[in-house]
Amino acid sequence: MSAKNKPNEIHISRIYDAPIKMVWEAWTNPEQLAKWWGPRGFTITTHKHDVSTGGIWDYTMHGPDGVDYPNKTKFLEVEKYSRMVYDHGGNDEKKPMFRVTVNFSETAGKTKMEMTMTLPTPEAFEETKKIIKNADGYSTWDRLAEHLSSTDKFVVNRSFDAPIDMVFDMWTDPRHFSKWMGPAGSAMACLRTDIRNGINI
Repeated sequence: MSAKNKPNEIHISRIYDAPIKMVWEAWTNPEQLAKWWGPRGFTITTHKHDVSTGGIWDYTMHGPDGVDYPNKTKFLEVEKYSRMVYDHGGNDEKKPMFRVTVNFSETAGKTKMEMTMTLPTPEAFEETKKIIKNADGYSTWDRLAEHLSSTDKFVVNRSFDAPIDMVFDMWTDPRHFSKWMGPAGSAMACLRTDIRNGINI
């Protein structure tokens, strides 16, 4: 029989289809955090980021209504790929709103995230629940799932000192692309091509 939740705690449990290392990096890399942290419509600007025991994450959340929300997170415990405990939502002028404990575990390439947010009082718990609901705060964890599902893609950007018609011919004319397509040292033979119908063999 599971223990009854305390009246001042919010519990969130999610399973992500990604290895624990990828989930951990999404939580600890500021460039990745900027892509998913916060409810839908919110963006963040990180000013300082140190995910270590005693470290600080100083950032501003920008609401869709144009309101800025300064935040300073203090990490109390950090165990790489396993656990973090931090005080959330405070800044230089006010105390943290609550303490967060996050545990990560991996099974068969998937990562389970178990989070507990501990509020100072049951009254603070009820107020925070309202804030989370009004801001669609739980969408944060959907955004994390979406971010993780997109990280297996990559984009290559290159600029060529040549007219666009020439570059297009290099991609579509088998006399040209057979000379450069593939890793260095490899050879390619084009048996049939019909770019108009999406055929290129």
